[in-house]
Amino acid sequence: MTFQINGEPDRPKILLVHAMYTDSRCFEKLADELAGDFYVIRPTLNGHGTDHTVFHSIQEEADQILAFLQENGIRELELIAGLSLGGLIAFEVFRRRQIKIRHLFTDGAPFILWPKYRRRAMEFILKGTAHSIQRNPQKKGIIDRKFPGAAGMMKEVCRRMTDESIRNLSEACYTYRLPEALDLHGETATFLYGTAEKAAACIPALRNYQNTRIILKEGYRHGQFLSESPNEYAELLRKIIDGTPVK
Repeated sequence: MTFQINGEPDRPKILLVHAMYTDSRCFEKLADELAGDFYVIRPTLNGHGTDHTVFHSIQEEADQILAFLQENGIRELELIAGLSLGGLIAFEVFRRRQIKIRHLFTDGAPFILWPKYRRRAMEFILKGTAHSIQRNPQKKGIIDRKFPGAAGMMKEVCRRMTDESIRNLSEACYTYRLPEALDLHGETATFLYGTAEKAAACIPALRNYQNTRIILKEGYRHGQFLSESPNEYAELLRKIIDGTPVK
């Protein structure tokens, strides 16, 4: 795991955790927008970078993020945010309460428990996508169609992704168990979903949590809000931090 930093260290701290098949550049425009007021920390998860690591589990990623923060004397975060897989990791860091985190924000986090056969099917799809890119990175495929703005970066990540990481990612993304309760003691938790994304299926489970906020983006696909509107996305995070009403 490696880390990118934007902003001055004396400012409030924000940590942004990227999605599968991306890296810290997933949040590059957002980090640039926020860096004037915040110290923005962006990990590149294991298995996704150039450091020849393997992704093993959400828990291990959370361990390494917390270790980095503690080693660098960071004892509190103003906000931790994560996209998709990154949302699961952000949630795991938040729920452990090993450091003070004032605000949790997840975007499209798949808090879904899939049966084994569906996880194996997803592993097959993910491997097929990565292998196709590794054989012919110039060929247009599903990543180009679904994520045109990020396709170049995602293909670069896929070219260095190992089968072991992909197998572990397919398990991690679809086996995360939400705790029965999410006790908030002055902190806030916000969960965002596009109505056109499959991960929105977990909204009923999240509604069981007291004093949390769910934001629905009508007609939006997985990751679409960030990719198309990074400035608006930054403004939403600022409102969450400031306590301004959001919708």
